[in-house]
Amino acid sequence: MDAATHPFFHAGVSECLGIDYPIMLAGMGGASASKLVAAVSNSGGLGVIGGAMMSPRYLRAEIQATRE
Repeated sequence: MDAATHPFFHAGVSECLGIDYPIMLAGMGGASASKLVAAVSNSGGLGVIGGAMMSPRYLRAEIQATRE
């Protein structure tokens, strides 16, 4: 059985959030920047930008970089 069909990966939270796997990146300050957030999101998990201490301008730039 591969990971995509394994029952473990069909958790309710995955369905609620519309993600493939129940893997969530914590918004860890400077560590959760656009490259890591995009990698987690593009792999089927939930990427979260650690933006609590970012200025609005910097946060917008990180969101744009994540989308790219």
